[in-house]
Amino acid sequence: MNSYQKRVERLQKQSIDNSTDLSGNVKVIFLFLVQPFVLFLFSLRKYKANWAKNALWLFTFFYGLTFAISPDSSADSVQYAQRLVDMHSYGWDLNRIFVTVYAVDGFRDIFQPLLTFIVSRFTDNYTILFGLFGLFLGYFYSRNIWTLIEYSGDRLNMYGVLLLAVFAFIVSISSGINGVRMWTGAHVFIFGCFRYLLDNKQNGLLIAASATLVHFAYIVPSLLLLGYMLVGNRLFIYYVIFVISYFISELDFEIARQMAVFLPEVFREGTTGYISEAVERRVQAGVGLQRERSWFLVWNSILFPLSIFLMVSYIFLFKRKVIQGTIAENLFGAGLLFYGVFNILGYYPSVHRYLSPAAMLLFAFFFLYVQHQKDRNFRWLILIVSPALLLYLAINFRLLLEFASFLWFIGNPILVPFIDADMGLYEFIRQYI
Repeated sequence: MNSYQKRVERLQKQSIDNSTDLSGNVKVIFLFLVQPFVLFLFSLRKYKANWAKNALWLFTFFYGLTFAISPDSSADSVQYAQRLVDMHSYGWDLNRIFVTVYAVDGFRDIFQPLLTFIVSRFTDNYTILFGLFGLFLGYFYSRNIWTLIEYSGDRLNMYGVLLLAVFAFIVSISSGINGVRMWTGAHVFIFGCFRYLLDNKQNGLLIAASATLVHFAYIVPSLLLLGYMLVGNRLFIYYVIFVISYFISELDFEIARQMAVFLPEVFREGTTGYISEAVERRVQAGVGLQRERSWFLVWNSILFPLSIFLMVSYIFLFKRKVIQGTIAENLFGAGLLFYGVFNILGYYPSVHRYLSPAAMLLFAFFFLYVQHQKDRNFRWLILIVSPALLLYLAINFRLLLEFASFLWFIGNPILVPFIDADMGLYEFIRQYI
């Protein structure tokens, strides 16, 4: 709840326990080379240490190195691996990359194809490519989490730990690498939002907009963030939009198709593909299949949004004056606006993905609020919704294991080139345990 200047002062005065032999980055790198998972556990225990966020950064890099994909899978990561093989085999040149980016049916963003092209000059081994995906993602992922920790005060309470865990799993490292364009872009965008909303740095707007280089779709939330800057933090208006979105979360496909006409041609083809008549028919048919999903997925789709609605409504209706004038109010307002707008538009295929960065902004606010305010009623509310939050964490932890090979737990970067580990831990457990 403090200003950026007070945050800096608090970090300078923090008493950091360096009593273990993990007091410096050199020893962090050494332990990373020997046993990354142990390093990760140390970083959780010593989260106030200077090296802790770099430990998570390296651990995310290692997750990429040990990322497991199945050739028969429909995951995005399979396509990225195949594209690396194609570029390596057919000798793509840099000119073809840039021509394809600007083609109507091309990539539309530069990060993933350019990095894939660079790696293809040396190898067709996707392990190297996914390791670099993890290295890039890990920087923003670790910085976003530790930005909140640095604003959190002296110690994390159990309510804050739960909310921070939800924040970390809304877009986890498995999602960030498997769907590297959309979900790494999410953390780049949130990093920029934190710079602007928490640190009051105008360059945060540019950083957030740079997410369009990772995935062109971030032009939409970037424009919405610009609109937030111009309009200001109108909590009442944003809350009304938020409430309306909870009860009316669909619009007519034809309206969206008409609006897509005004987009630049390079984006129009991909956007209209998401809202075509064929897609509309698939969505309408898919509504009737919702009941056939696993019970925990059905309940998660109901309870997690309900938890957000209850926590948001409590803050707005009863504690709006408490947060007034604080930096946390900026997070709350931006989160309300983003979640409300994209929840209304979320009926369209792929647009619902914007709800993830919107939810990250809201949970960042919830975390800071519970860390700085001794609000017994809000803490009771967290306990009430905790089964829904724990279910959400369990589902996303399962997805984390789906793409993690056993080397992620017991291996190290030195062993990766010599051991073939393409089976995810979740599948391994199902078959052998």
